[in-house]
Amino acid sequence: MPLQNNTSFGLGEFDRSANTLNIQPIYPVSFKNKWVLINRAIIPIETVPDITESSGSTTGLGDINYTAWFSPPPKGNLTWGFGVVTILPTATDEMLGSGKFSIGPSFVLVHMTNKPPRGKPRGIAR
Repeated sequence: MPLQNNTSFGLGEFDRSANTLNIQPIYPVSFKNKWVLINRAIIPIETVPDITESSGSTTGLGDINYTAWFSPPPKGNLTWGFGVVTILPTATDEMLGSGKFSIGPSFVLVHMTNKPPRGKPRGIAR
């Protein structure tokens, strides 16, 4: 399960910082080997400072972004898909989200590369 952490520095008059930890589970579901439904959610845990004060912040759950792509079974290194993306107003505080439901089209194109065997860096012959 991918995790992504983003930190922003130098916010506001008091040079504050903000942090977002994105939890990004991906769950593919196969349909008779003809299509794959790729489900991905981005669940943000956020800390947002009060940029008008020298201290104080708000921490909690932000708006959840859910995407579902339909894709043919992967062949080779290229995967593509089309689907829908939604933003769910799940923020635990108005500072952490938009308060609005959103929906729209989504497309994905992924090119995978092979990793070198462990302990053998790429481009070095032994």
